[in-house]
Amino acid sequence: MRLTEAQRGRIIPRSHSPRVEPAFTDGHQQILAPSAAVMSPITEYNPGDMVVFAGRCWTSRLIALGSCTPIQLLRGWFDSHIGICAEYQGKTLLFESTTLSGLPCAITGDRIHGTKAVDPAERVGGYDGKVWILRPDKFKLGIEQSEKLTDFLVSMVPTPYEDMSTLAVSATRFRNHWLFRENTNKLFCSEYAALALERINWLPPGNASIYSPSKLVRRVVYQGTYHRRERIK
Repeated sequence: MRLTEAQRGRIIPRSHSPRVEPAFTDGHQQILAPSAAVMSPITEYNPGDMVVFAGRCWTSRLIALGSCTPIQLLRGWFDSHIGICAEYQGKTLLFESTTLSGLPCAITGDRIHGTKAVDPAERVGGYDGKVWILRPDKFKLGIEQSEKLTDFLVSMVPTPYEDMSTLAVSATRFRNHWLFRENTNKLFCSEYAALALERINWLPPGNASIYSPSKLVRRVVYQGTYHRRERIK
């Protein structure tokens, strides 16, 4: 039986069929979670997108275990790092604050332990762990907002990494302690992203240092600013 052109257009190529994400514990696959994310065969990065990482090293796991909810952990969402995309000189770059990436900054050309901008595809491709993307939902990034986002992120490059925040998010009860009030002289990854969202009014102004990667994800999804996560690695 011959297929019509309309029928052909509805056929999904096997190579692009979505793959259900298994639950994750110490590198082993377990029973599939009912609400598991779907792998994306091709990822396009746009300004305003946020990229969430779940690393396998002990530092990443310490951050995740101290800040993720039990439900997040059961679903394999060991969120330990986050970055935000913005346009710079016609390219979409991922802005992050980290000490665990050897990629040079696309703006300064230096290897920075702190805030920097990198090619998102290269960063995700070389990452040892799971990666998800969050895309804006009810808000659309206009030209003026995009420029504000870029201006702020670039203005903070390079800023040293905040090691004390790593300790703070690994112990949830200390995250609101006065020692960890907002300090832009040193920035943790989620603090950097939260400050950027505040600049474009996608997050209410406040103490950005209270956000861990997992808490920031929960906040922006709950308030409807971003869609639910989509796994890309």
